[in-house]
Amino acid sequence: MHKNSNGNLIFNFEDVIDIIIMMSRSQGFWGRLLECIFEMEKEDADAYDSFVSIIEEQQFTNMYDVVRYFEGW
Repeated sequence: MHKNSNGNLIFNFEDVIDIIIMMSRSQGFWGRLLECIFEMEKEDADAYDSFVSIIEEQQFTNMYDVVRYFEGW
């Protein structure tokens, strides 16, 4: 975690991955998402870097924001 310009704690990419890993233990969607992320990291470094940037730009402040983002709420 780190602070944004407003002084709020926000998740970095590693924090988001940790949430996805935790969620992947109980739901197939999250497991497939995790597999796709790891595959992208191995197969397409540019796409992976863009993905990391997009996720960090979201400035998630809690787990529920992450879930809502990926589940399309």
